[in-house]
Amino acid sequence: MKKLIFGGIMFFSGFAGILMLIGISTLYPYSFEYTTTRFFGFLQDSHTVLPFIIFAVLCFWGGIIAWNASYK
Repeated sequence: MKKLIFGGIMFFSGFAGILMLIGISTLYPYSFEYTTTRFFGFLQDSHTVLPFIIFAVLCFWGGIIAWNASYK
């Protein structure tokens, strides 16, 4: 598998996961105590902080791999 395709798949799957969590947070807003509200309150209250971090890392490294394969 080419690195460009692999990086693109990683990037778009991470990006789709982030968009999915943002979409769910608009439908079900939470507030975690009084200090954290909106998106971060949703992540903490629904226990989805770890998947968000995984999706963000996947998106970041996929972009780096695809960029590196494109301009090498």
